[in-house]
Amino acid sequence: MLMQSQKVISDRYEKSEGIQVQATKAYKEGVMVFYDHLTSLFNALGLVGVIIGTMGLLNTMTMNVLERTRELGMLRAVGSLRRQVVRVVLAEALIIGVVSAL
Repeated sequence: MLMQSQKVISDRYEKSEGIQVQATKAYKEGVMVFYDHLTSLFNALGLVGVIIGTMGLLNTMTMNVLERTRELGMLRAVGSLRRQVVRVVLAEALIIGVVSAL
């Protein structure tokens, strides 16, 4: 609801000057809605970046394991347990992930 001074300004300048008279509260609400939308957009972009980074790490680790099948088989042949080989691969993934995050 427009106050008296706002109504006078609105009547005098809104059509001739093309300005819009708006209460401070309504203006602040509009700015906050815009800010919320902008924040949501940045969060979505960050999520896309995390997904792409995760896919890159997955690709790197897949190629690492595929290229080292003989080495991993040799570890199993000399007595390593399956969980030990899995731990080695996971440790490598952790190191690559931390280094790439830095």
